[in-house]
Amino acid sequence: MIHHYITHYARDGKDYAEAWIQIDIFGKCFCLSKKRTIIERLYADKARLSSNHCL
Repeated sequence: MIHHYITHYARDGKDYAEAWIQIDIFGKCFCLSKKRTIIERLYADKARLSSNHCL
């Protein structure tokens, strides 16, 4: 069987997405084309800045 997996996790204060193709054959698993990318939080800084403003 061939499966495509994707997962999201946080490590060291950063968010990551990781995807890979997994082939299950003869009772063994092989991972191919594994890729990890950092997910940028575009609005997190803006929300933090706007909450710190005093009126």
